[in-house]
Amino acid sequence: MLTVTATVTDAGGHSASASTSVVVAGANTDYLMGAVTSVRTTNVTYSTPGQVISNVLFDGARVSVTAPDVELNECVFTGDNSVNALLTTTNIAAKRVKVNHGWFHPKFLNEKNAISGHDVELYDVLIEGTTDGISISNGAQFAATGAGWATGMIGRRVMIRRLGRLTSASKTLAGNNDTVTHNDGIQQFGGVGTDFEDFVIDARPGRQVAHFFLQSTSGHVYTVEEAWALPDAGPFICVPMGSLPDGGPYASPFLDSTHPARPLPWVSNGTGLASTGELSRTDWSALMCNSSQGYSAGFRFVNGIIYGGEVPVQSAANPYPGSGISWGTMSNVKFDRSQGLQGHTVDLNGNWAGHATIPTTGTDANTHLDGGLITVRF
Repeated sequence: MLTVTATVTDAGGHSASASTSVVVAGANTDYLMGAVTSVRTTNVTYSTPGQVISNVLFDGARVSVTAPDVELNECVFTGDNSVNALLTTTNIAAKRVKVNHGWFHPKFLNEKNAISGHDVELYDVLIEGTTDGISISNGAQFAATGAGWATGMIGRRVMIRRLGRLTSASKTLAGNNDTVTHNDGIQQFGGVGTDFEDFVIDARPGRQVAHFFLQSTSGHVYTVEEAWALPDAGPFICVPMGSLPDGGPYASPFLDSTHPARPLPWVSNGTGLASTGELSRTDWSALMCNSSQGYSAGFRFVNGIIYGGEVPVQSAANPYPGSGISWGTMSNVKFDRSQGLQGHTVDLNGNWAGHATIPTTGTDANTHLDGGLITVRF
């Protein structure tokens, strides 16, 4: 059970508190490391239908699934030294892949996602430290059936946090369109039916990872714990790019002189406070909905907490396709106020009006953690 309490003080000095709770088991990492009974150090593909894999540490190894009904129980996923996801289910035969009580945490400094593909069911899972938490796509299925393919993505008691965009180990950029700071808890490129319940997606930048390192006025580079414990007003003093022993922080001016300098932290949103979005810029979302593989729709997000993001739920690149198709349902999801663009909570591109259920009042209302109204642009 995760309980979050917010206290608000008005200009007259009057204070009020509100709290919300959500059952998010995530993964107990100490328990999982203790539960590991075998270690695999080379990449593996599971291609046998119904295969069950339990208690494995994939140490410097990535996992691919190319068969239906494969189960991965009590496993730790760290990925290999490439840009490939820690777990890949892009093969069209991968269906109903289950991850029960898992931890996704990359071993190597690369630009990679935790999970890439479709048809994965996550139960009691922690994802952290990757570029995107989950990247939902299925090029083969879209090519075969067109828009409206089923994503098969289900999450129960899932936590996604501390994301950071890492450039490759060879210290080359992904391309000329690299924006350095683009991270999403979940990014969907098309399809219908993604379903998450009892979840936490923290779309604030992961501190002391990738290109975001903070230091004290005396030059002490904070530990992760120290960085997260900084006062709401900072000061947020950034470590110069490329100055750490491992070559970090990893930002493009250090890697490629043709890219303009980007002072860190990102451009201030004017509040000066982490709690109201000073650090949540640019191109960060908890849920990013795209339409390169057909429209993204039929979502169900129930009983969750979302932190940060430039725009926490961003569906502006996913226009309404017509024919009465529903974007889906979001209910009892609570948002903090650390979004980069204050006043922009859910953006459905302005043309999903009447085709999405996202209440802001009533028993199933989506609100800020302090009970305040969120902004939904249909």
